[in-house]
Amino acid sequence: MGKPPTKHHPFKDADIPNRFYFLNKKPENYNARDYFQTFSNLNTSSKGLLHGFWRKALTIMTESNVRVFQCRGRQLLSIWNLPDKGLKDFWRAIEQSGSPSTTVRTEASKIEKKFVMLASRTYIKAGRALHDEIGASLDNSRHGNPERKRRRFTSEEASERLDNLTDDDDDPSYSEAVSVDQGGQSNPNDRVYQDTDSDTFAEDYAGDAHPRQTTSKPTSTVYFLAGNGDVDCSEAARSPWMIQDDDLAGVLWDYRSTVCEKAKRLEGLVGSVERLAINHIYLFERKDSTSSLYAAIGSELWENITTNGLQLLLAKDVVLDLGEKAIQFSLISHQEAEDSVLSTPGGNKVIRKLLVALFSTGFLWGDQDYNEAERIKNLWDPFLKTYLEPIAGCKGRWEKEFQPSKERRQTDTPDSKGRRPDYFLKVDLLGLECFLFVLEAKKHRHTSPVQTDLEKVGNQLKDSIDYLARNRVDISGVRVYGAVVVGDEATVYSMELVASGVYVMKQYGVLCAPRSNMYLGLLGQTVNTLQNLVLEIEATTQKLKRTKLSTPCDWTRVSFRTPQKVDRTGIAAVHPSSPSTRTAKHSHSLVQEKF
Repeated sequence: MGKPPTKHHPFKDADIPNRFYFLNKKPENYNARDYFQTFSNLNTSSKGLLHGFWRKALTIMTESNVRVFQCRGRQLLSIWNLPDKGLKDFWRAIEQSGSPSTTVRTEASKIEKKFVMLASRTYIKAGRALHDEIGASLDNSRHGNPERKRRRFTSEEASERLDNLTDDDDDPSYSEAVSVDQGGQSNPNDRVYQDTDSDTFAEDYAGDAHPRQTTSKPTSTVYFLAGNGDVDCSEAARSPWMIQDDDLAGVLWDYRSTVCEKAKRLEGLVGSVERLAINHIYLFERKDSTSSLYAAIGSELWENITTNGLQLLLAKDVVLDLGEKAIQFSLISHQEAEDSVLSTPGGNKVIRKLLVALFSTGFLWGDQDYNEAERIKNLWDPFLKTYLEPIAGCKGRWEKEFQPSKERRQTDTPDSKGRRPDYFLKVDLLGLECFLFVLEAKKHRHTSPVQTDLEKVGNQLKDSIDYLARNRVDISGVRVYGAVVVGDEATVYSMELVASGVYVMKQYGVLCAPRSNMYLGLLGQTVNTLQNLVLEIEATTQKLKRTKLSTPCDWTRVSFRTPQKVDRTGIAAVHPSSPSTRTAKHSHSLVQEKF
């Protein structure tokens, strides 16, 4: 069967000022006041002309072949022509005085209330009439009329009858207004005020009193089991991970089994912890004490796993020197600070290089509102170039293609979700590009994007490990790192494949970049964490130099693709081999989430 023809939008080729208003809004949201405000302030003296535009728009709607525009046009036209001469006086007062007076505002308020009550009574009357007609058909069916017995009103027929009952064809003011539109031989000045017999404020309120024409939309949900991911949680797929004489691998597999069952039922997964567990990634954060994973592991083992292994690597004199310089630079100008760093010999060469990079642009002393990309790079590029990129063989890239995530892309487009981290660090070893660090950044803190970036970093780190394993690299003990940046704060995570299908993602540390010269006192903690991270990445590069394996590691597991928001009835068509295809047809408790 061919695809049904697309309905032509009645305002697509309409010769009417500001037609973009009608193209960019749903018909049920059209109202005169919003349309007028797209032209100018409500106190403009050209209100009569604007009313003429509005009447032309109503004519386009009522003459359209698209039913939703016809229905909304008839509703607006009936509201526009409701008989009350106070509206005419109201608009005349505004146009003559140039600004609404207190008296006019009071009168407008009375008109609004009167119109709302009138519109409500009209629809109550129409509803009762429709109810009586339906009841009559039922009575006839009880008396043996076979045609009436089989008769059932569809939603479209009921809506059409309701519209017909509320058209008020017998209203003289309505008939007069229609004749002005269709007659063509009338005084233009008379038409201006014939068009202004209704108030846009009253139209707006009365329009809300009418039941708006709505179409039933299929329930949608986030579909987590997209693609050919692995849902097998049987004991045959497991291998041990021992912590304090306890095999946590079995606990994690059982936990993931419960999460997979929720996803099969199309229930919403709670937080990043469950959404990552679908892809065999288990997120351990020190501050977490409420997640379902924390409840499954227990507080004692959780504390053992999340213990911070950072060491104090900065010498005492370096810490004191950094604190002294932070106070000094907060009191002087950018030029003086730059001259001071360049002219002062000795000290820690790496920290001196960092200060030169931080002061090179004057970003810390300026109040310019940079866009997201510029701000993130100004804040974090000096740290990345000073500490991570000088690691032997490493190269850093901003917003380039991320090779390991190619197979997890949602579509075939180059900018597909999951393929382009904001920054990554790679090293060439054994004729292979090894991706060791990724970074996702946002300028400001927003709950949903932060969670999405955390999950994206987790999936990219897993992709990096799987990429190495597929290329027969020995990944035992290998850790890769990622950071989720929100403005001037970055949370660093490590990931390691510790058992079959168990990717452990742990919070490693926190980095704080100075947002201005007044916050340089944070450099000590950030520099110490970066020095620890450099040692970890150097240790990882040494492990990656080991001889390649004869066969790929069999501990890896396939991830699902990026979750998709889909119609529950369309899952079988989009993903016919999905394990949740059968349950999707019988699911009634759907929880909608936003990604």
